Amino acid sequence: MSPGEIRSKLTDTLQLDLIGPVGELGDPQEVLRQRPSTWYLTGFLVPTDASEDQRVDAESADTMDVMEERGGTDDAATPDRPSARRSFMPSSMGLSFLVARECTKVNVDVTWGDYRLEADGPESGAALHWHRAARSESFVIEIPKGNAKTKEIEVPNSPKLFISVSVRNVPPDNLLSGIPEGTRSVSLFLVNRRVPAGDIRADEAFAFQAHRKRSWARL
Repeated sequence: MSPGEIRSKLTDTLQLDLIGPVGELGDPQEVLRQRPSTWYLTGFLVPTDASEDQRVDAESADTMDVMEERGGTDDAATPDRPSARRSFMPSSMGLSFLVARECTKVNVDVTWGDYRLEADGPESGAALHWHRAARSESFVIEIPKGNAKTKEIEVPNSPKLFISVSVRNVPPDNLLSGIPEGTRSVSLFLVNRRVPAGDIRADEAFAFQAHRKRSWARL
């Protein structure tokens, strides 16, 4: 096995371990016995209106130990513990790219996974599991000419996932770098505006394994 193949294998393993099934990796209809937001460490979008308890990364409050300057002697003063900085899990992801003056539309392919909490059987007290449904939508977005205010377009059959679109002209001073006149900068962001679910079903409103295929194209 070549070094490139080994690296590819390691990358795929980390992908499955940290994010979950994407494309041909993993089982698109997998079943988990734990909440997917607990099983996977990253790669999911929480609703923008989710409570702080759902949005805060519990691991982000961890702090590093501070070493004593006096080597741990009896008269060493106990240092103040640094304040923990909480980080919030993302509700959007996206990218920016340049388009020519003639560009009026782009193809958008969005893929993600939805998980539903289900019982193993109809009997009372049946064990619960999380069942994944692979989702993918392709559609066309019109790119307005010149600068344009941010607007949102709902992803078909999502529901309540939106593509936020903003366009601005490339400043004239950037044209010296070889960028053609009339070039515009386009930013597209996938935003989760779903209604937050209750604590036990919170992950049903999350969008997991949000992924952009490499097929943004000018029409």
